[in-house]
Amino acid sequence: MAAKMTMEWYAVRVRVGQEDQISASVKGRFISAAQEELLDRIFIPSEKVSDVRDGKARVIKRKVFPGYIYIKVVMSEEIRLLIVETPGVSGFVSTQPYKPEPIPEEEMKKLLDAYDRIDDSVRPKIEFEVGEVIKIKEGPFENYEAVVDEVFPARGVIRVSVNIFGRTAPLELEVWQVEKV
Repeated sequence: MAAKMTMEWYAVRVRVGQEDQISASVKGRFISAAQEELLDRIFIPSEKVSDVRDGKARVIKRKVFPGYIYIKVVMSEEIRLLIVETPGVSGFVSTQPYKPEPIPEEEMKKLLDAYDRIDDSVRPKIEFEVGEVIKIKEGPFENYEAVVDEVFPARGVIRVSVNIFGRTAPLELEVWQVEKV
């Protein structure tokens, strides 16, 4: 090939919940078309989060951007068609139809630094916001309502204010000890 081969990252819209299957299909299509040297990598940003359901703690792998995959390829019209004709793919994230725009390297580096880890660290799933009213479901203040004052996602803890005997008292609770009202 006389043209310089430049691998660049592109964002691709796919069917939500099928990111892994569509990623495998895209890889398979590159292999079938004998173009695998033009595909460097497919990346699906995800993180492990802990969740409590029915009183049982479990760890789930959550997609950070559901409905999107990131692909590093040497782009051409043939490669664009190979990708968009994959079942479940709805197109590239771009301002111009039929002309995929690469993601700037600095932006992709930030995304890879944040979510491309091998470590098995688990983040607590926190769905609470400051000012929200919650109900304490375990401990000495069970069934009391409280207001969220602060959220500490890294620790899986929230600080709340509870009205006890006419006075407000601050408490730190783990997220599994509370529920939304």
